[in-house]
Amino acid sequence: MDLLQQDISKLLGIDDMPEAEQALFLNDIGSLLLEGALMKFVLTLTDDEQAALEVWSDQPPTEAMLPELLERFPAFETFLTDEIHSFKADAVRILSTVAPA
Repeated sequence: MDLLQQDISKLLGIDDMPEAEQALFLNDIGSLLLEGALMKFVLTLTDDEQAALEVWSDQPPTEAMLPELLERFPAFETFLTDEIHSFKADAVRILSTVAPA
């Protein structure tokens, strides 16, 4: 199975968390992944593209931001996919070696 399609929620212990804690945890992980991908993506942009991204990112966050970002900057999807893949690979590698309590 492709790592991107693999559900690692049990490995991360998400299934055992209360619903509110799950939402907070997933939001935090999502924010970290988005930030990491953006930091790498920005390095590939021209000055004009960086300025456009900065103007866009200064807006208050909404649920539509990620789809808008992917529409405005299609190449960003590769950076985000790579960041998610790296996170999952690291999580599986590290947490698979930890003995269950």
